[in-house]
Amino acid sequence: MQPDKFTMKTQAALQSAQAIAHGRSHQEVDGEHLLLALLQQEESLIPPLLKRVGVNLQQFQNELERELDRRVKVTGSSSQDVFMSNHLKRALDNGVTKEEIAEVITHLAFYSGWPGSMTAARIAKEVFEERGL
Repeated sequence: MQPDKFTMKTQAALQSAQAIAHGRSHQEVDGEHLLLALLQQEESLIPPLLKRVGVNLQQFQNELERELDRRVKVTGSSSQDVFMSNHLKRALDNGVTKEEIAEVITHLAFYSGWPGSMTAARIAKEVFEERGL
């Protein structure tokens, strides 16, 4: 995924989805988080489109929030580490190189800040060591 190729509105929606997931202590950002972010975004095209096809927006948003409320909540920093570690392992299994992962972590520093990228670097180092890379 190349966030710099997205429109400003798309980047904002993805950041909002991430904030929604984080605020609800969810380990993963998925379609429901993004949809809720798009529903809440100012000047979004999604609410008018849904209204046009007959969706009751308030009821839809309430149902979406109820669905998100039912999800497992994860606390502590280690829960995020484990999830990321699994993604790194899968990336390596699928041919992503150590250098490519390091490049992504560098970009992460600019998009999400140094604390997040330093956590990612520590986890990547552990995964690399585990695999002898």
